[in-house]
Amino acid sequence: MVEKMKAAKMTKAEIGQAMQKYSEDEAKAAAEKKRQAKAIEEKTVKVYKGFRWDFRFTDFSLDNTIGKDERSRKAVGVRYGMPHEDRKRGQVKIPTHVD
Repeated sequence: MVEKMKAAKMTKAEIGQAMQKYSEDEAKAAAEKKRQAKAIEEKTVKVYKGFRWDFRFTDFSLDNTIGKDERSRKAVGVRYGMPHEDRKRGQVKIPTHVD
């Protein structure tokens, strides 16, 4: 970003002001995003205060988690490794044609 400003023949003072404004805008956007995430969490997470621990419960639906074809990015197989197609049973492992 600074290089673009230098190429546009901006002075150091102008570049400093622009970078200050940019960093303030980024901080405001991050704070707003954090505030929205906290508001959503307050609506969806139920917290029960315990003597030692706080118990946090969220609604869980398997359909929303893994999707209809069970290959969602949120699924367990994505975290622990989904086998490649050629490693599965019933898949043709020898190439049948060459492009």
